[in-house]
Order: sequence, then C-alpha cells, then structure tokens
Amino acid sequence: MDKERLKSYVQRLQALKSEAKSVRDDIRDLKCEMKGAGFNPKAVETVVKLLEMNAADRDDQDNLIETYRLALGI
Repeated sequence: MDKERLKSYVQRLQALKSEAKSVRDDIRDLKCEMKGAGFNPKAVETVVKLLEMNAADRDDQDNLIETYRLALGI
C-alpha cells in the first residue's frame, strides 16, 4: 500500500470538504441577505436552476408543468 498517496488523498478530501462547508455557509448567508432585501430565496434558486438549463429542456419543463396544472385545474 502506498501510504504517502493515501495520505495525500485524505488531505485533499479534508481540504475539499472544508471548502464545501465554506461555500454552503456563503450560500446560506447570501440567501439571508436576499430575504432581508425583500427577495424570495426559493424563487431565486428556481431562477438559477432555470438559467442552468438549456432552452429546450426549460421549454419541456414548462410544458410539463402546464400540463400538470391543467390536469389538476390550478
């Protein structure tokens, strides 16, 4: 077993987990800031997801949601 390689993987994983926690904290803080400014963080998150989709997938999702809404009478 290559102990040095294993140690390197462990250290890299620890560093990445620390960075991920920091990013999660930053996102939480940003959502609090948005809410304080009068924005709905959940709606903003939905907009971000839509922006990450390509136009065809976005259209497909919109059509599917509309179909479900019509079926449920809402």
